[in-house]
Amino acid sequence: MVDQSLAAPINVVAFNTEKYYDVLSVNGVAYSGLHGPEGVTPNGDISWQSDYSEAQNGWKICMGGITSTAMASTSTTTTLTPTSRTTTSMASTTTATTIATVSVVPTTGIATTTTANGAPPTTTVGGGKAWIVVKGPCTIDSSSCASSANYPSTYGHDEECTIRVLDQSLASPINVEAFSTEKYYDKLSVNGVVYSGKDGPAGVTPHGDITWQSDHSESDAGWRICMGSAPPVTTTGLPTTSTSSSTAMLATTITTTIVSVEGLSPEDAALYNPALGSYWDHHHCGKASTNHHWSWCWNEAFECQQQVQVEQSLCASGKAVLAFSHALAQIDGCAFAYYAQYVCETQGGSVANGGPNERRLTELILV
Repeated sequence: MVDQSLAAPINVVAFNTEKYYDVLSVNGVAYSGLHGPEGVTPNGDISWQSDYSEAQNGWKICMGGITSTAMASTSTTTTLTPTSRTTTSMASTTTATTIATVSVVPTTGIATTTTANGAPPTTTVGGGKAWIVVKGPCTIDSSSCASSANYPSTYGHDEECTIRVLDQSLASPINVEAFSTEKYYDKLSVNGVVYSGKDGPAGVTPHGDITWQSDHSESDAGWRICMGSAPPVTTTGLPTTSTSSSTAMLATTITTTIVSVEGLSPEDAALYNPALGSYWDHHHCGKASTNHHWSWCWNEAFECQQQVQVEQSLCASGKAVLAFSHALAQIDGCAFAYYAQYVCETQGGSVANGGPNERRLTELILV
């Protein structure tokens, strides 16, 4: 059992268990083999279970990031440019957690961090990175780019990785530097959409965990993806004058990108999201999963439901509504008996990204 007020990222000192069978579970994620819960802050109970067969050396994990120091009353003065500020921190003589005081002067000032006992803070969660590997042999380098194991050499068989976005405020569109996997079978999943073959998640901003899985047969060169920078908004200063004063005004230039998807009109392409699609695909080529959410458009007849319940990880409201549908279509490089697109309904009952197209799937032929 974990006292949540004292919880901090786990430091894995050692980890070696029988893979898949002797399992340590933290926050509902199972760890086995040689990969422990490094950097994970536990919420609730941590459980361990071993089976009746092979045994390994086991594991040792520690709570990182909590520093206890005996402190006496002290006064710290932090001088900033262009202003100064005096901060007095009082603490008892019993053991307590080091307290950090941070003073920041906007724009031209200098940000200074001082602790109550004069020492610098000792903990940085996640090393300032936007994402970390919490499971498997994938890696993140000093450039904060994530790669499959052994990249640029071939990755291994039966690999599983989980990459966790630590701070959503640091997440930005993914730049795919390389992507080559066994199509349909060795898959990288981002925001519920599966990528394989030569097509990676370029331009996708990740929300939550990114997962990687390879099967037992062919291997390829793998992948390397990086967090790219969001393009800055262009602003132009337009001076205006009057007889009494001069006022500076800012005009914002907004660039609209037209999305192009094979087989869809620009209007439909703007709503295209396989994770919220209902389809019957041929040759396992659908971007989300094979025959993804097919039951939304099948109930003893081919007719799509106008509204469906979805996971809140997909739609905050837990509901999605039908936007458009196509029968016997070639869309985004995949042949479909039918493809129907749903969009999120907002909490107030309106539809995200505009109102739904009222076209319905009235005739579908399954081939």
